[in-house]
Amino acid sequence: MGAVLESLVDDRLGPGPVSQELIRRCADYTGTSGGIAFREYRRAVEVMFDAMELDAGSTIVVSPLAPRVYHEVIATRGFRALYADVDANTGCISKASVAALVESGAAACLADSPAGFVPDLNALADLEIPLIEDISTNLGGNCLGRKCGSYGRFSIISLEERNIITAGGGAVVLARTKRDLGTLKKAAEKFDETYLLPDLNAALAEIQLKNIEDFITRRRDIAAVYTRSLARGKHRTFMQNGDSENVFFTFPVVLKNGVNDALKYARGKRIMAEKAFGDNIDFWTTETMKTCPAAHALFLRCVYFPLYPLLTREQIEQVARVLSTLP
Repeated sequence: MGAVLESLVDDRLGPGPVSQELIRRCADYTGTSGGIAFREYRRAVEVMFDAMELDAGSTIVVSPLAPRVYHEVIATRGFRALYADVDANTGCISKASVAALVESGAAACLADSPAGFVPDLNALADLEIPLIEDISTNLGGNCLGRKCGSYGRFSIISLEERNIITAGGGAVVLARTKRDLGTLKKAAEKFDETYLLPDLNAALAEIQLKNIEDFITRRRDIAAVYTRSLARGKHRTFMQNGDSENVFFTFPVVLKNGVNDALKYARGKRIMAEKAFGDNIDFWTTETMKTCPAAHALFLRCVYFPLYPLLTREQIEQVARVLSTLP
């Protein structure tokens, strides 16, 4: 509240020094060269794809569970999606599935992070096709001790309401190298400053970024309580593979059965659980179900339970009780 009020008092409402400071902090935190903060998440995704300088008709490897905006932008930009299956333990795109598609001529790969879990970024980066990272839900996580966001040619942090950092909208696109930063800025030249993130929003995001490590610790403490409670029942949650460290953006539960009974039960207890990947229903075809069975199983059976730093002890205990008794 103080950060936003300071921007109001100083009359710094449009894009300006606060937005630039947010970009610098994001770049320093992820170990990248810099970037651009946009007013809209979708516009940020579009400019990022433009900066890739891919030919029309190029194929992009993407998980069927990736945020809907990527499926839409891939189509509108004249690219073609190649759907790769996911790791059932994390919901993240599978290296083995991606490797098979690379052999068919894929031009780039998107690695997102369902529920804050971390894909095998080191292995994906070794496949020698450009890698894009969406770290909106795992900002602060790492792969083999290296921050998420530092593996991809470009990475993106959505600042929309339901992400690790929220600013009432917007997104930051980061480039790993100075050369790619120049390409990104060139791709954004056709837009005026009304497409950039205002300082008012940036102030809200910046103060959260300053405290992100405390937020991540709080999320892990809550997740530990949830995990113990869930273990008393018959369902499971995601489990991070290898030596990577995820961020508990939310708490995923993979159900033995369908989701309707579980959602009805949770909401009857005033817990706002939700279907994890419900907005991606349009992308499931017979072929995708066949080639991505693990992703389809999660689409059908995974639900998210609320997990965020400002939950009270009473709220945490109530969610925990529901998790231990889910039908």
